[in-house]
Amino acid sequence: MTLGPGESESITLTADTSGLDPGEYTAIVSSEDGSAQETVTIGDEQTGPTFEVSIGDINTPIQPGEPIEVDATIENTTDEELTQTISLELDGEILDTVEVTLGPGESETITLTGDTTGLDPGEYTVTVSSEDDSVQETITIGDETGEQPTVTVSIGETNSPVEPGEPLEVVSTIENTGDTETTQEITLSLNGSPVDETTVTLGPGESDTATLTASTDSLEPGTYLVTVASAGDSTQAIVTVAEESDEPGDGGDGGDSESNQTVIQDNSNSQVAESTDGDITQSQAVSQSNEANVSGSTAASDIDFDSLFEDTTDD
Repeated sequence: MTLGPGESESITLTADTSGLDPGEYTAIVSSEDGSAQETVTIGDEQTGPTFEVSIGDINTPIQPGEPIEVDATIENTTDEELTQTISLELDGEILDTVEVTLGPGESETITLTGDTTGLDPGEYTVTVSSEDDSVQETITIGDETGEQPTVTVSIGETNSPVEPGEPLEVVSTIENTGDTETTQEITLSLNGSPVDETTVTLGPGESDTATLTASTDSLEPGTYLVTVASAGDSTQAIVTVAEESDEPGDGGDGGDSESNQTVIQDNSNSQVAESTDGDITQSQAVSQSNEANVSGSTAASDIDFDSLFEDTTDD
């Protein structure tokens, strides 16, 4: 190196550390008439993973043919930007791969998926791997013929009787009796024809209520069968569309008097009907093929008590 009077210059000197053990060393820079030294450290090679992997959510149990979905978080633990391929394996077979690029200290959550078509029911090991780290979880593939989540329905109340043109409202309780979350469509039918629907999502053991409505604009006065149904259950009730009245009844005697009727059905399809008309109470066991809970009010003039009921009063 050549320098004029008072001149200075910065230079870079390098040294090969190949073969040196980790530890502290003294680096000395010397000229013909002086020297300077510094302590330098040669560290251990990185022993931990450069791309660290962890599994978050996983959709187990699943049915055969249903895709497996695994959420995995990948973290770059180094101080430089790196790109690695992340893979999903099921019992050693690669199902999916994703290439991930992360800066120093960055992390990212990815979703890996795999097809389970053709796999037998049972437990399987899923593995998510980077180039230098991996993590495993056990998943269950269920029996597709086994019990599926069941949504049961029941009718709580209706606003029957209604007059023609007045909307008919049916309040239903919906319950998920399974052990997994499910989404199902709940329908309301009137004499077998769908008239309203709603979609519910329920977790295991959860229940909810829904109000379904039907238009009565085109209906004639009379009784109708309403059905509330889920994918695997249904329940029925009889509702009444009453004659349109000009003014409320005065409760007098004769053909305009009102009679209250209640029909209750148990699991044996045996029913008991009671009717109260003034001071007369009549009852008779009746049979009905439709499974339903029925309550309603109708004009006494519309009921043939001689044929339906046995007179139990004392004259």
